[in-house]
Amino acid sequence: SGESNSAGRSDKVLPIYTELPLDGTVIRLCTIAGSLAFGTRNKLSNRRFIRLNVFGAEPNQRTVITATGPAGSDPELILHKVGIVQSSLNETNGFESLRRIFTEGDYVLEVYEYTNTTNEPFGDVCFDIRASIE
Repeated sequence: SGESNSAGRSDKVLPIYTELPLDGTVIRLCTIAGSLAFGTRNKLSNRRFIRLNVFGAEPNQRTVITATGPAGSDPELILHKVGIVQSSLNETNGFESLRRIFTEGDYVLEVYEYTNTTNEPFGDVCFDIRASIE
């Protein structure tokens, strides 16, 4: 995308969109908390974005996407394809999942620490994200 402004935090900001294969590979994404000067709901890197390209999808083939973080964290997942398609359900402490039968196309997965969008942020937190076919 050519974006280069990372506010000195490139490990937690760039790239804006990270690719996630559907083969069970784990990627780590980190979100930033801290100064309220940047805002809470729409702050630099308090939400991270993942691209998923679904092609050759089999009918009734279910894919599960998981986000695992440290104890006390509250990861959230929102799937987009021309608007919000699905949100994750509140799961256990430090874990979130989303299950779906995908149709072919490009999707964007929004990942964030819920409290980092409030006035009482958890802090910088990293999540291990995985997508695999069940």
